[in-house]
Amino acid sequence: MRGLVLFLGFGLLGWGQQFERIIPYLGLTDGQLDQILQRGVDFSTWEMGRLERISDLQTEIAAEKARSPLDPMALGVRYVEIETIRREIVARRAALVPRNVALLTEEQRGKLAPLEAAMRLRGTWAEVNVLGLVAEECPAMLYCYKLPYRNPRPIELDSVPVQAAKAYLGLTDSQIQMLRFQHRMFWTWAGQRDELAEEVEKQIAMETARSPLDPMALGVRYVAVEMIRREIQEEETAWMAANLRLLTEGQRRRLAELERQMNLADVGDEARALQVLAPDCTGRYFVTPFSGQGGGLDTWCDASTFVPVP
Repeated sequence: MRGLVLFLGFGLLGWGQQFERIIPYLGLTDGQLDQILQRGVDFSTWEMGRLERISDLQTEIAAEKARSPLDPMALGVRYVEIETIRREIVARRAALVPRNVALLTEEQRGKLAPLEAAMRLRGTWAEVNVLGLVAEECPAMLYCYKLPYRNPRPIELDSVPVQAAKAYLGLTDSQIQMLRFQHRMFWTWAGQRDELAEEVEKQIAMETARSPLDPMALGVRYVAVEMIRREIQEEETAWMAANLRLLTEGQRRRLAELERQMNLADVGDEARALQVLAPDCTGRYFVTPFSGQGGGLDTWCDASTFVPVP
């Protein structure tokens, strides 16, 4: 039974996450984990039933809108029921986290605040990334495709504010100026190399359409694309190394601490998925799965406050 609950919990709560870090981080017992996962499964089962009712109401609304003359009361009653269900779902979602946190010991609850603090530093981490001081990581569950650089970072990023990174690392104006200069030089060069790779890929497409196929013609071109990929990768490594050399020893220590905080932030993501940490619904430009809207990073945010994705 517990295996089924864990399976459902991973699917409904964690979107495939296995909670491999948050469980040891908090020191959750099997009993605590079972109760938290079961609550999530119970909520999701109940929510699906309410969402089915909303779907039925939307079908009824479509039928009412096709009538002539229109009946305001018939439409209003259905819209009121949809809004009532939405509020009910929001209220139950909001109650999940406090109930789960109540299952934790005082020591475990004390470990949640550092996770939230680390997650608030993600904006700083993004600025540090813009400055070319850390390598980009592939998003979880997405295929990492390093090259071709079809869309190299625009030179306009030189004007992106980096005040948070400057304050956290203690960067000087001259350091930021040099980092932006090296950023511009690398990405301009990478874009040029990528244009060459794009031309070779067009030749590959033409060769692939021929009959009979010419192995040598294809092989030479695939080798050319791979060599460009390696060249850019090597140059990117050298670029970042040059950026790091601009930092003082103290700044490099601060950068290492920020990286440690980002590891904690990843644990925080699992804490939110497990519903022991409240969501941050202020990120109104993130896309939420299946909703077609921008908003918080998880499904527990009230989607009515989100900004529709263009």
